[in-house]
Amino acid sequence: MPIEVSKKSNEPVNNFLIRFNRTLKKAGVLEEAKKTRFYNPESNRNSKKESAVYRAQMKEKIAFLKKRGVIKGNEDIKVIKKLLRNPKWSSINLPR
Repeated sequence: MPIEVSKKSNEPVNNFLIRFNRTLKKAGVLEEAKKTRFYNPESNRNSKKESAVYRAQMKEKIAFLKKRGVIKGNEDIKVIKKLLRNPKWSSINLPR
């Protein structure tokens, strides 16, 4: 829906901007843009279940490593997760 606003002759720029903003508000362009700006589609049920299972497995692996003394507990969780995804860690017998 195109909106056309033209400047009248001998009209100050401030008045033109006020009139332009008023027409934008009436058309609802700004409201629609703000609503759709951060739109995030809802994830489906299967992906939610998969991510919950993954989180539970990671918690279990981290707890196992803490119990064995490999992790002291003060390391960053993101770093620990990267190390767990690394195939070099396969030498440690992690719970499956």
